[in-house]
Amino acid sequence: MQTGPSLSKGLAQCHSALVRAHSRSEVLANLCQALAQAGVALVWVGVLEGSRLSCEMAAGSPERVAYARGLQLDLADESLDHPASLAFKTQATSR
Repeated sequence: MQTGPSLSKGLAQCHSALVRAHSRSEVLANLCQALAQAGVALVWVGVLEGSRLSCEMAAGSPERVAYARGLQLDLADESLDHPASLAFKTQATSR
């Protein structure tokens, strides 16, 4: 992830997205886009239904967005070694 001016600008755009959005989907889309423009390689928002996690919104490079949009994870699967699964199980955001 980048630091410095582009990240600061991205965080400012995130604040604007929160303040100016009129709907949940508009907030999520604007947050994802702002962070992607700030240099984050892939930004995605997951929806959890029971133990199933799927991607609702994503921004970043086309190939990474395609990966995220196809994401369907069963977080109850103990053998799953995916960062999202590990974050869910440990309630931590990084390894």
